[in-house]
Amino acid sequence: MDSHDIDVRSLVIGQPLPHDLNGSDGLLLLRGGVNVTRTFVDRLLQRGVTTVCVVGDHAPEAGEPELAYRPARVPQLTADQVFTRLPDATTVYHEAVDTFTTLAEDVIGGRVADAGPAYDLVAGFNQFLEADAVLLSLTVKLRGTGDGGLMKHALKSCMLSMVLAQQMGFDQARQADTGVAALLHDLGMTLLKQPVHQKTRPLTQTEREVVQTHPDLTLRILDGVRGLSQPVRHAAYQVHERRDGRGYPRGRNPMFVSPYAKIIAVADAYAALTADRPWRPAFSGHEAMKILLADTAGGRFDRAATRGLLDSISMFPVGTRVGLSDDRKALVLRGVPGANVRPVVVALKMDGTPGRREIDLSQPGQPAIVAVHPDPAGDSDAAVSAAPPAAPPAAA
Repeated sequence: MDSHDIDVRSLVIGQPLPHDLNGSDGLLLLRGGVNVTRTFVDRLLQRGVTTVCVVGDHAPEAGEPELAYRPARVPQLTADQVFTRLPDATTVYHEAVDTFTTLAEDVIGGRVADAGPAYDLVAGFNQFLEADAVLLSLTVKLRGTGDGGLMKHALKSCMLSMVLAQQMGFDQARQADTGVAALLHDLGMTLLKQPVHQKTRPLTQTEREVVQTHPDLTLRILDGVRGLSQPVRHAAYQVHERRDGRGYPRGRNPMFVSPYAKIIAVADAYAALTADRPWRPAFSGHEAMKILLADTAGGRFDRAATRGLLDSISMFPVGTRVGLSDDRKALVLRGVPGANVRPVVVALKMDGTPGRREIDLSQPGQPAIVAVHPDPAGDSDAAVSAAPPAAPPAAA
């Protein structure tokens, strides 16, 4: 039997123990598979017990992935159907920016004390997720301009977290919980005394330490919101923990980090990398995926969650314009699980807009991607401009 000691305060309330939990005297405290409760943790602390021993046939080391991943069969539309419905999805996103901006202010100000509006907002995205996750993946690609950076980032993290949760095989209820936790996880950033997210240069060490206090502020806000389960609260609190145990706010062993949080962490990082920041321009989706892979190898992200993102949007993410080995140019439409550099694409017409015939590059005899092309100059919403003419979306 392997064993190792952990801090009692690192136990995740509402989550089942993967292994037996013993006291320092070897006596069993809680059997593996039983949910950890607040009462259990409080009683241990009241007795002065701050460290317990995890015992099992295999006690995982920091850095070992805990998420089980079995690629799910997800709904898929034809390319023509995707581009027909895409304007509706982007309109819902733009409207959600205003809705969430008001909602966040009301939650922080204590004027909304129920999680219902957050779940309603997520439900608006779910209609597109259940039709084809590509609709949300293409919408995540939007850069846009103007204020509301934190709100837009929260929404894109939410949408991509839902896409990833679906890919990981979560049911609709858990997809919604993942989306709500992603939506709310950065609310504490708005309470920081220094508006560090607006800096036009990389943060100093002191400023990074200030940022690392925001999960505690988020949790304080969420404690006043009814209708949020403990797993959702913990997920929002733990998004910035790392697989190697070097994250914040608690530096927890990954065995005690919410599976929702592990998914959101990957989605959150991708959304951040592909957005303009005051101190740097956005990375392309392909560049962002290379950074995520390097960071995952370095111990930051859960391997299974990163693999799920690769299977969903590919190494050349949905909406990326690419050059093929047969000299055609194409737009990436969807990832192919297990064939991360050979996604499904649609060829671009002479005017740069996508056709409607799908080409599955993972099939024998199909060309390979040999180049990544930038979006058209001055077009920050390239994926949407590729869609058929439609009423313009509401201004963000």
